[in-house]
Amino acid sequence: GEACKTLIHILDPEIIIIGGGVTEACADYVMPLIKRTVNNDMLLKNTPKCRVVKSKLMDNAVLLGAVGAAAKMDR
Repeated sequence: GEACKTLIHILDPEIIIIGGGVTEACADYVMPLIKRTVNNDMLLKNTPKCRVVKSKLMDNAVLLGAVGAAAKMDR
């Protein structure tokens, strides 16, 4: 949650997508904590809301990103 707040303060994204093995294993516990931490930040009260969501790709995101990058490489 603190890392997401920092990213929002610095980059002002519309969305932060959380993924990976830890999120996949315990998203029901972790995601509410992250969202609560972000939503309770006083500096973000009067700014457009940044959505924090769980990745639909989860552990496959790294593999799919690598395949996409390899497909774009000139050979």
